[in-house]
Amino acid sequence: MARRLPTWDDRVLRDVAVLRKLNGEQLMATTAVALDVLTTSDATSAIKSLAAQLQSRPHQVQSLVFGFSSVLWDCAKANLREGLFAQALQPLELPPGHVESIVQVYEGRYDAILERTAFAGIALHEFKDLDWRIDVEVSRRSIVQEVTPSFMLRLDLARSDRSRCSAHMQADAATMRRLQSQLEAALAEEKSVHSRRFQRYIQ
Repeated sequence: MARRLPTWDDRVLRDVAVLRKLNGEQLMATTAVALDVLTTSDATSAIKSLAAQLQSRPHQVQSLVFGFSSVLWDCAKANLREGLFAQALQPLELPPGHVESIVQVYEGRYDAILERTAFAGIALHEFKDLDWRIDVEVSRRSIVQEVTPSFMLRLDLARSDRSRCSAHMQADAATMRRLQSQLEAALAEEKSVHSRRFQRYIQ
């Protein structure tokens, strides 16, 4: 039975069509940055540097890089190596020399990509609920007009087998404010241009 290979829509193929026009050095640099997107937390500076090397605008290069990253990501998730990987690249209509170069870089960093794709599929605990209460100690005689609130948190989670578990934590007001700041930063990042473009390709 023939191995089913990944396919991509016209949007992705249109974005990566630029690869055909690149010379060998530019292609290797673009492939490296596309892999950086998959294996590092932030490739923004790498994309800017690549844009300067390609003498293009960062947002145009970003579309190329993210489109190419989605191709590499899908191939890694399908565990494609060498010959099958090269076969999967055929819809990109790249020159044979380009395909050989991409395969070489892909193989060199395959383990790092595989680790990243494997992490994406791990069955982590699922958030279900968060309960809290605030405790204020007022009974000790040594406390004179000094009230220090303490927050008690219970985080309810669901395991992969659908059983429930809870984690109990204690935090002071400063820790709670830091938690609030970190959650707000996470929500803001979800709406960033970088995140929206990445979500567009990596599904």
